[in-house]
Amino acid sequence: MSWDSDLSFSIAMRKYADDIYKFVFPITHITRFDRDDHQAHILDKEFHIDTVLELTNGMILTLQEKFLRDKFASFDCFTLEYRNNRNTGENGEWNKLCTDLYFTGYGNEKDGFISAYLFNVLSIKLAILQDKLQGTLKTTTTSNANFYAYPFSEFSEEWFIYKKPYQAGT
Repeated sequence: MSWDSDLSFSIAMRKYADDIYKFVFPITHITRFDRDDHQAHILDKEFHIDTVLELTNGMILTLQEKFLRDKFASFDCFTLEYRNNRNTGENGEWNKLCTDLYFTGYGNEKDGFISAYLFNVLSIKLAILQDKLQGTLKTTTTSNANFYAYPFSEFSEEWFIYKKPYQAGT
């Protein structure tokens, strides 16, 4: 898939993610940091924050979103980029992620998400630090990046804020 195709898919999936956020939180406004001319917003580039939720009480929650096509739903895992470029050692999301929440959803533009997970990032970081959650380091086939994969089945229930599990054959 091309960058433009992935971007179009992500934009189409936002309405479904927004419905989930509004179901979970009393939201007054959602701000996303879109890339201008393929350039990331400073919050996305430096801290992997690409969405801000403003709540009715004035509180602000930050989050990272990952919208994936439903054909990948069987992977059912949280992926955390370790090296953006293995050849240069450039740090990825694993080192830079500094957001309150993370959303991962698998779906399609017509039907929305067949599975979706909204979870607390600090809980995941602490679980990794305390060896309560161990991922598998994998290499991408489309770039020089690598990432850790953490199956959602290994998450503790209290880390989730919202989840809609995928069921094979449904």
